[in-house]
This record gives sequence, structure tokens and C-alpha cells, in this order.
Amino acid sequence: MKNTLALVLALAMVFSMTACGGTTPETTEIPETTQAPETTKAPETTKAPETTQAPETTKAPETTEAPTTTEAPTEPATTAAPEPSGEPKVVKTLYVLPKQGEANEYFDPKGFDLVSGWNVGSFAEKHFWFEPDVTGQVLIVSYSDGYTYGEDLTYETFKDQLLTATIPEVLQSAHPMFLAAGPGMDLSQLPWKIGFVVCGPEAIVAAKKKAWNAEELFFEKLGGADEVTKMVEADSYDFVCADGYAEEIAKEDLANVEIFFTEDKSRVDATSIKYPEYTLQDILYIVPHGVDAENLPADVAENTVYKITIFNTAVKETEADSALLYVPEDATQEAGRPFTEILEGLGLSDAAAINVICADGYSEEIDAADIPDAYIFHNGESIDATSIMYPEYTLQNAAKIEIVK
Repeated sequence: MKNTLALVLALAMVFSMTACGGTTPETTEIPETTQAPETTKAPETTKAPETTQAPETTKAPETTEAPTTTEAPTEPATTAAPEPSGEPKVVKTLYVLPKQGEANEYFDPKGFDLVSGWNVGSFAEKHFWFEPDVTGQVLIVSYSDGYTYGEDLTYETFKDQLLTATIPEVLQSAHPMFLAAGPGMDLSQLPWKIGFVVCGPEAIVAAKKKAWNAEELFFEKLGGADEVTKMVEADSYDFVCADGYAEEIAKEDLANVEIFFTEDKSRVDATSIKYPEYTLQDILYIVPHGVDAENLPADVAENTVYKITIFNTAVKETEADSALLYVPEDATQEAGRPFTEILEGLGLSDAAAINVICADGYSEEIDAADIPDAYIFHNGESIDATSIMYPEYTLQNAAKIEIVK
């Protein structure tokens, strides 16, 4: 009964409000700001960036073409194995110029001190392809008159000599371009104006003021006055530069090829037959076409040269490992030449020791602390050095001094 009464009262109230004209308020509408904001769209930056494409720099650079110059490319220094630290080693060898025979009009050893050069054995290890016979004869030949020194000179002796193109002024009239010297060699007997040295199938040629004609050098000059030794006969020859560039030149064209100093004497070049307006810069060696260090002939003919190495180019970028030491006549046992003075002249005053080697093979090492008390001097018919180990004796016939650092 109560529920029925309540329903009747509620209906009565509704009809009453309708009759009075009441309306629903406008603020009940959903506001416009309730729409989803535009920023909810996926941003455009989500696209893959254009820079993901392969960059243009991945193309092979144009500079990969062979360079036009014949100069060797510079290798980074970091490719070389580092020198072991703390281990003493021989940094330079001095060859004592032995007592000389009576001076002639072309030779006078007085007036020079130290002449830098390169040990023959070390030079051969780097540049010779053929192993020289240690008992084989070595020829030292004049380019002027073909006079040859070496009747009793074997490679076993010659490998301990020094070669140099740095000639002291007092010797230039006799040896203007090239000099071979060292223990057991009498410079007064050497050929005047040395042009080349022949060690079996290998020849070492020095450039001279006047150009070499290739044909004459190959087939007339190498043998000296007797013209016995010659370059091996071939249809053509490879002229190879220090940077590896090579030109094949036919035998019939050799008469038109010269090997010469450039005007400023900074290089030794050769004529190019293929490109006459250019030269073969820094010519290093010449061999029959097709011959290389890995492809040597099985049989080597006697008195025949198979490889010519141009000395000036071969040592151009190499630090001298040796020096020729002249001991003046006035250096006596009482007033000898101090080793400290010699080391200072070489810029090696900080040497750890010197090793004096006599002609008979005996040697004595002198430590840095004792070097100020050591001298080299004339002693009768020999050139001796101070013995620290046996002060009452001398190191007789000192032939070589190794500088240890």
C-alpha cells in the first residue's frame, strides 16, 4: 500500500513540472574539447632516415690509378718492427786504411779523416741475387783506361771492404766518383777512376760525370782492358727503377740508351725508348728480360754478368753503415789519435763500447769508461791500437773498429 502511494506521488510531481514549462539545462552537452587531440597521430620523423643509404664515398677513389711519377711510395713507419730495446748492437764499422805503398801522382791519402761508405757484404745481401763464390775473383775496373785491380782479390776478402761515392777532395783526381777500400787493400795500387766492380755474375756500377752508353758498358767496358767479361746476351733487357717501374729495351736499342746523372746530380736516370720525352728515374738495376730473383738461370756462364746494380741509386736512401779511417803518419804510440776524437767526429760519443779487430782476427772490446784511454797509431810497419786488457802490449795491425751502442 505504501509503495503504491509513493508511485502516485512521484507521477503527480512530474505532471506538475511539465505544466509549469521546465526544460533540461544546455550545459549538459559534451564539450568540444573532448575530441581526440591531433597530436596523437604518428609523428613524421618515424620514417627511415635518408642517410641509411650507402654513402658515395664507398666508390673506389680515382687515385688508385698508377702514379705518373717513378718515385717509390712512402711506407708508413709503423709497419716496421720496433727495434729491441736494451740490446747493444754494432751501429758502424770503421775500416782502417792500412799503411800505403809509395804515393803516386794520382794518390795521396794525406788530408782526409773519415769517409762514409757501405760494407760490401751488407750491400750484397740486400742487392745481389746470385750468391758470389767466396773464392771467386773480384775485378775493380777503371772506366778511363780499363786497368783492372784484382788478380789476387777474392770475394772472401772483398766482402769485408767498403764502397763509397763520397770521395775526399785530396783523392778526387784519382777516384772522382767511386772508391773501394778496406783491410788488405793498397789504395796506391787501385785503378785510377774506378767505374765498377764485378763479382762473378753481379756487377756494381757507379755513375760518372759523362754518361754511360748502355751498349758500350754491357759489351766493351765490363771486362776492362781485356774485354773478356761481358753482359749476358739477350734479346732485350729490363731497366728497373727504385720504385719498381720497369721498361723492356731491345738489344738493338741499347746504343741509344744512356745512364747518367741528372743536372743537379740528385738522381741517376736512364733513357726511355718507349717514352723518349721522359727518363727512367732512379735507375736501380738492369737484367735480361724475364730474369728476376725468383727466376734465376740454372747455369751461369763464366766471365758473364747477369745483373748490373747502380751503386748511387742503391745507397741513396740508406744510411752509411761504415767509414774509412785514415791514421796520419804523425799519430805515433806516444801521441796517437784518440778514439774519443774519432767517435765525436761520427756523432757517436755516447757509444757503449768499441771492438778493435786485428788483421789476424784477434779482437778486444773496450768499454765506454776506458775509451778515453785508447788510441790508434803507427807502430813501425803496422797500425796498432791501445790494449786495455794487456797494457804492456798493443793491438797489432788494427783492421776494423766496430762501434757498439
